[in-house]
Amino acid sequence: MVKTDRRRTPGSRGAEQALSLQRYKFGSRRASPLQTMQLNTEVKPEQETTMVRSSQQSMPIPSLRSCCRCGTEFRSSARELVCPSCRKPKVSRHLSFREKQIVDLVRQAKANKEIAYELHLSEGTVKEYLNRIFRKLEVKSRTELAVWAMSVQ
Repeated sequence: MVKTDRRRTPGSRGAEQALSLQRYKFGSRRASPLQTMQLNTEVKPEQETTMVRSSQQSMPIPSLRSCCRCGTEFRSSARELVCPSCRKPKVSRHLSFREKQIVDLVRQAKANKEIAYELHLSEGTVKEYLNRIFRKLEVKSRTELAVWAMSVQ
């Protein structure tokens, strides 16, 4: 660490700031570009604006945009053209024949392995069907699915 003169003279303010800057650099914390700019007195105005711009680029500011699909206004910090409601896929609640078979077997409290054996499928295919059914019916578990199946039939 470089020793600096810490006496209070009219021109010694820069030395104190250099010392505190060294503490930031060599201590447990690092100085951010903005702190470095504030502590360093010998920064040219051109460098100052560049440092401020570089520190601001990491934090995008959300702006008001118009959705290209539905025309509603929404806030976005990125270059998104579609609002969040239009980004979600449209899912029909209609179940296919195979999905209805799987729901019926889940209602009977069968495991994925048993469902796969009965329907001549692999366990992975049964899992994919179940995930699709969960999304369509907006349920989160097999129990909710079984309760839904009991209430419908």
